[in-house]
Amino acid sequence: MLLETGLERAALSVPSCLGPSLKYALVDDGFGYYYKVFLAATGSVDCMDELVVGNGMTRVPEKTRVGDASEDKPLAFRRSWMDDEVVAKMGWQLGPAEKFQEFGVGLPTQYAVTALVQHVPNSAELRVYVYAFRGG
Repeated sequence: MLLETGLERAALSVPSCLGPSLKYALVDDGFGYYYKVFLAATGSVDCMDELVVGNGMTRVPEKTRVGDASEDKPLAFRRSWMDDEVVAKMGWQLGPAEKFQEFGVGLPTQYAVTALVQHVPNSAELRVYVYAFRGG
């Protein structure tokens, strides 16, 4: 399965600025058409804003852009998908010491998308983990 096909079915857009660092996995839902989409990448604040704004994502309290590092917070709770085998294989760091800005959106294709954006310590780069699944 090509990434482009999975993104198209989810109606999820990924800015080209993430391209050089983008890693992904698509997991078939068992019917051969819909996929769980896992993305990981690094990029600038502007690039992360392009991802968030381009997909209509927001975070509490209704922010639509990535804030500075002081806004990174530990996850309020751990979702079941965070323990998926794919997450571990991709090397996502989602432990209790990690801090993120969490964005989300429900897309017209019935995909729910979560983006966890994190400032990389001692760097101008940010890291993002994106999870999308149909049924949200």
